[in-house]
Amino acid sequence: MVIQGTRIATFDGQQDAATAVTRAAAALRDEILLIAEEGVFLGSEEELLRRLAVSRTTFRQAIRILEYEELVTIRRGVGGGFFTRSPTASSIARMAAVYMSFRRTPHAQVLQASSVLRREAVRLIATATDPEVRRGPLEFVVANSGFYACPDRRQAIRVVTRFHQLVAQLSGNAALELFMDVVKMFGNRSDQMIFTADRLREYEQIIRGQAEAIAAGEVAKALALTDREVETALQWLESPRK
Repeated sequence: MVIQGTRIATFDGQQDAATAVTRAAAALRDEILLIAEEGVFLGSEEELLRRLAVSRTTFRQAIRILEYEELVTIRRGVGGGFFTRSPTASSIARMAAVYMSFRRTPHAQVLQASSVLRREAVRLIATATDPEVRRGPLEFVVANSGFYACPDRRQAIRVVTRFHQLVAQLSGNAALELFMDVVKMFGNRSDQMIFTADRLREYEQIIRGQAEAIAAGEVAKALALTDREVETALQWLESPRK
């Protein structure tokens, strides 16, 4: 798909530079989100300058904003120009986690908010008609059985993180998956939670029971164990060095 000479927007030369940059970026952003496809040619710099009716300086500042948002990529040379780009979920989640860290968001608040997301993800999997989807979490837990005893504590914690990611993915809800990725990124930046071997053993028991209930389609039991998982983590936050 190529956008031919369509005039995206015009900008009053009397506006201050910051407003012009913001409006130019917004016009191109809206166009890219409407396309919603990777690698679509937007035009050359000269073509986009004419369509946006802005100065070269304003245009380049607007493009830098969109590059930061991972919506635009620039290709040099023959056949080059400006192309659409699909932003990655990990970059969006990372920035959200940085924002919460900057706001000094307590880890407990993040866990409490995530409990709603986890419950919905677990409910979706436990009620799935495809038995392979329901068995997914249990197969993962069985494959990583005894992870709490791993000498490398960081490796054991990564198993817990991957379990949560798998649950989010199997839910089939892209929004849940993104938000759970934010929770994961925030957890990676936080040192408020201390995982001991005993705690990891207890955690394995909880998620195993949760996974077994999901596989059996026992929704109420799976949700109750999801609540217990979050409540247990909150208790650990209150006594981090136990």
